[in-house]
Amino acid sequence: MKNYYEILEVDKNASEEVIEKAYKTLAKKYHPDLQNNSNCQDKMRQINEAYEILSNDFKRREYDEKIKRQSVSIEEYNRIIQENNRLKKDLKRVANQREMSQNQERLEEMSIMQRYYEQIKKATKQPQMRYERKKTKISLEKIKKIVIYIAILIGIGLVLAIVPFTRKFFINLYNNNVIIKLLVDTIVETFSRGF
Repeated sequence: MKNYYEILEVDKNASEEVIEKAYKTLAKKYHPDLQNNSNCQDKMRQINEAYEILSNDFKRREYDEKIKRQSVSIEEYNRIIQENNRLKKDLKRVANQREMSQNQERLEEMSIMQRYYEQIKKATKQPQMRYERKKTKISLEKIKKIVIYIAILIGIGLVLAIVPFTRKFFINLYNNNVIIKLLVDTIVETFSRGF
């Protein structure tokens, strides 16, 4: 909307006399008959239009109301823009906080998973190490037992081979002596189980 007060170069509170005086001064300055410039015709048209509105009380009041509404609209528009900018900043801040919160949660989850992984790794490694040590111990113990059993078997075999009547003697000894019976039963059981 054109600002007729600015076109006539007067204040909004100017009286009818001031408006008329400003119009006459501008009309002399920009009248196309007095000037050879094509821009003067446009300027003179605007001056006439402004004077027509501002010199008529009814049209002036109507124009002032439009300006006032437009001014309110501009103020309202500016207020809405400011509110919109504030909301954008708030949304951006909330989004950043949420993203930071999600990143923190991810880091915590990863930390928990890393600790859990380390515990599982440690837990699976310890029994394996115990098993390896125990396996080595058992192997040495088994070797000792095997050597002892072989020695006993060789001894029994030699005794049975050397003396023919030893077999009857050994059977009687086995049936009557608890320690020998226990020793022979243990040897037989061990061989039948495969150590």
